[in-house]
Amino acid sequence: MKNQITMSGIIIDEAGEPIKGALIGFKGNSNKSTSSDLNGKFEIEIPESSFEIIVSAHGMKTTKYDVVPFLKIKMYAETNSLMKVSISQDEMGTHLDWKHDGITPKMIDWFWSNMGKGYILWHPSQHEKLEWAIPPVDGNPVGSVHIAPQTWNDGVRQNLYIRFENLENIPDRVKKYIKYKHVVVAGIGLSEQALTSPQIMGYRIHQWEATNSGVIGCSSGIGILKKGSKEDGLIWAAHCREEIGNRGVFLPTLYHLYKVVTNPVTNPFADLSGTGKGENAYYKYIKS
Repeated sequence: MKNQITMSGIIIDEAGEPIKGALIGFKGNSNKSTSSDLNGKFEIEIPESSFEIIVSAHGMKTTKYDVVPFLKIKMYAETNSLMKVSISQDEMGTHLDWKHDGITPKMIDWFWSNMGKGYILWHPSQHEKLEWAIPPVDGNPVGSVHIAPQTWNDGVRQNLYIRFENLENIPDRVKKYIKYKHVVVAGIGLSEQALTSPQIMGYRIHQWEATNSGVIGCSSGIGILKKGSKEDGLIWAAHCREEIGNRGVFLPTLYHLYKVVTNPVTNPFADLSGTGKGENAYYKYIKS
C-alpha cells in the first residue's frame, strides 16, 4: 500500500462563515474524495505522490491547493453576473436550472453539432480533445456519437461516449423532464461498446428557450444502469455549471466567427426545437 498523508482543514466563505458540503478531492482516485461538515471541517487521506487537492462548492470558484497537514481555505463566489443557476435533486437525478444573457437558442443549437470547435473552451480545466466517432449530419445530429474525455472535481478521468438520442426512443420517465422548446438528450456510455449497444448508462438532458435578454434552460443528469449517489450528482453539477457559465463567454464569438464557413459538411447546423413537453415532446424539424 502506498504511503498516505492525512490532511485536514476548514473551509470558509468571504465572510468567514463555514461552508458545508464543499467537495475535496485529488486527481487519480475515485474513492478518495470527501465533503466538509456542518462546521466547514474536513479530513482526507492522500497518497504521498499527490501534490495538490481540488476544492469545489456550489456557487464558488473551484481552486487547487498544495497538500499540507492542515489548511484553512477561503472560497470566493463566482462572479459571472450574466448567469443564474439553481440545483435540485430527486429520485431520478440532479437538475440545474439556469438563465443566460447575451446568447440565443440558435447559437446553442449550432454548438451541439460543432462541439469539436469549442470543446476545450467549454471547460478548459477538465475537458480534453473531443473526437467524433460518428459525426453529425447537417440538419440531423441524431445518432452521432462523440468521445469526450474529461476529469471532474473528484479527480476521476472518464472517457465518455455520448450519443445524440432520438426523442422517440427516450423512456417516458426521462422525457417527463422536458419543458423547454429546444432540447438535446444524450445517452452516456464508457467504451466502444456504446457505439452498438442499445443499453444506456444514463442520460443527460440539456434544454433551453429564448427570453427577452438571452435564454433560460435546464440540464439534468439521470442514471439508468448506473445510479449515482447524491454526492455523485453534485460532482457532475459542479462540472456542468462551469460548462454552462463558460458557454456564455466563448459561444457568441465562436458562433459569429464560423458564419463565414458555408459548407454544411464542415459547419453543420440542426434546429433542435421541438413540439410538446414531457412524454409528448418530439423534434419539430428532425425526422427519424
